[in-house]
Amino acid sequence: MKKGLWSLPFIAVMVLVSCQSPVYQDLPTVSSNKVGFNANGGSGNMPDLTITTNDSAVLPANTFARSGYAFDGWNTSADSSGTSYAAGATFTMGAVAVTLYAQWTALSSYDVSYDGNENSGGTVPTASSHLSGASVTVRGNTGGLVKTGYAFAGWNTLADGSGTAFAAGATFTMGSAAVTLHAQWTSASGNGLAVVDPPKATVTLTGQSSFLAQNSIMKVSVSASDSVDSCAWYLDGYLVQQGGASCTVGPTLSIGAHGLVAIVGKGNALFSASCLFTVK
Repeated sequence: MKKGLWSLPFIAVMVLVSCQSPVYQDLPTVSSNKVGFNANGGSGNMPDLTITTNDSAVLPANTFARSGYAFDGWNTSADSSGTSYAAGATFTMGAVAVTLYAQWTALSSYDVSYDGNENSGGTVPTASSHLSGASVTVRGNTGGLVKTGYAFAGWNTLADGSGTAFAAGATFTMGSAAVTLHAQWTSASGNGLAVVDPPKATVTLTGQSSFLAQNSIMKVSVSASDSVDSCAWYLDGYLVQQGGASCTVGPTLSIGAHGLVAIVGKGNALFSASCLFTVK
């Protein structure tokens, strides 16, 4: 009988497979922290800035505001005793969150005053005080300044007119020094009125009111102790009517103080009268 395969001695073959377990390596943890912004007496809001630890970022532009103060950078302490950072500086994040406090510098105030520059009547506008950097609106001839033989022609930073000229209502930015604006005068002879010595007659205005409602009108008339040959009307220092014994003002006047002046001529003499009123 033939021996079959099954009659052969059974040989067990064990195949050993060596399996090596994978090695896991921990990756470094990436952390980040926030930079917060505090108005420190100012107003407004600024979002936090998130920066990865040890990374750097440019600080955002300040959006806080504080009346009467100018922004002057950041500090890690409200009282500026910590580390300072200028506006737009690069900030490197450490291991903990940081709050940056806005730093403020008080602005100085300076006066804007007015000079009649040899006026013969009327009063100069009231002086005003403005913070450096603020917008200033130049007043009109609200006090009815007059100069015999001349017509008001605006203001100038120098009495002789060689400085910077400003019309009523013009604006400029307040610098870091006081400003005096001097009245400027042009010869009234150019308006058909003689240039003469100080007047010796009485001229008054009638119909005027101390207050005028916005969008309303006011008719003012001139009254002289004798007949007159000519009359010129000036509103806030500017010629608005040549001739006529009365002048109507409004309804487009801006809210605020205004001055109306009548300059009348009699022969070779000039006379004037003025009134002040406020549009409300």
